[in-house]
Amino acid sequence: MEHARCPYVKENAPLPTNIKEALPKDVSIKIQQIHDDGSLSAEQKMERIDSIICTLPENVIDQIPDPPEVAQLPADVRQRVKQIERQQGKSFSTKFEEIMKYVDTLPEGTKSAAQNIFH
Repeated sequence: MEHARCPYVKENAPLPTNIKEALPKDVSIKIQQIHDDGSLSAEQKMERIDSIICTLPENVIDQIPDPPEVAQLPADVRQRVKQIERQQGKSFSTKFEEIMKYVDTLPEGTKSAAQNIFH
C-alpha cells in the first residue's frame, strides 16, 4: 500500500478536540498513545486506530465529526466513504484501496478533491 493520509489524525499533532470529545475517554487516550508512538509507521498507526474504531458502537462512530476537508465533499461521496470505512473484518489497507478505487470513479472535480484528501 502506498502511504495514505488519514484525514482524521494529523501527523505530529494532538487528537483534535472535536474528535476527542466524540469518543469515550479511554478510547481517545488509546488513540492518542498510538498516534504518539514513534516506533510505529503511519500505516501501522492507521491499522491500530481503525481496529479500535471498528469495535465502537455505531452510535459512537456516528458522533465522530468529519474533518473539514472531508466535510466539503458531496454528501453521497462522504456517505460511501463512511460505508467503506465501517466494513467489519477488513484491514485498513484493504478499506483504503476500496476508497481509492471508488475515488477513481468520481467526476473529475470531486475526484481531484478526494485524491488530495486521501493520497
